[in-house]
Amino acid sequence: MATTIAAMFDSALPALLSAQRARCAQIGGEYGFDIGGEGGGAWTLDFVAATVARGLPKKATLTIAMPASDFEKLLKGQLDVTAALKEGRVRITGDSKRLADLMSVLTGGAA
Repeated sequence: MATTIAAMFDSALPALLSAQRARCAQIGGEYGFDIGGEGGGAWTLDFVAATVARGLPKKATLTIAMPASDFEKLLKGQLDVTAALKEGRVRITGDSKRLADLMSVLTGGAA
């Protein structure tokens, strides 16, 4: 697993999207991640192009915003996402129905 959030978005996720290029193209959309705090940043996953870029898209299909500390817990499987959403630590804007599509790609179809 990538050791930092930046490494996850700059190395691991581009490889994952590339490996699932056909599936990403079928799902489509641009997904923004706004990770706040130390070690955070903003990235866009473009499913049509199967690429990851720094910065948020102008018109995201879905954007997920959370603190870096919660994102690190998410990567380790230690975050109760439902509780984090209810507490406002994780915010989702855009088409929340597309979250399942996003997660299915990020988990390699295990979502």
